[in-house]
Amino acid sequence: MMGSMQNFVERKEAIQDWFSSCTGQEGAYQRLMELGNKLAPLSQEEREKAKRVPGCQSETYLYLGTANRRLFCKACSDALIAKGLSYLVVSLHDGLLIEEVLVTDLSFLRDMGIFSHLSMNRSHGLNSMVTFLKREAVQILRTCPS
Repeated sequence: MMGSMQNFVERKEAIQDWFSSCTGQEGAYQRLMELGNKLAPLSQEEREKAKRVPGCQSETYLYLGTANRRLFCKACSDALIAKGLSYLVVSLHDGLLIEEVLVTDLSFLRDMGIFSHLSMNRSHGLNSMVTFLKREAVQILRTCPS
């Protein structure tokens, strides 16, 4: 997915549409599992370079790469709901400029009620994944030539 902030807005709207017909926790979990099944698998090289996301109860890994100051992300997890949450984070950020990743606002997920359907551990895991992604983006930005 190539991106810009305009693409972030379009991706955000697609997620809002995707979840708009969900009713209750069961519906939200079903959608998350469907999204998790869309995650592209990590190659052997990506698996070796991927980092485990701290704060996630499940084993969730994030692989980050860069090209032309854009951040490319992939994720994998051993849990179905965590895979869906990973898909949300990856699909929103993949291909954005590193600087854009740092200013993305995912409060719309809370506003649309995703967090109300998640257990405290899963909510914490989602927040941890976003925090980890942005922290890694800062580290990458520090090493990128201007």
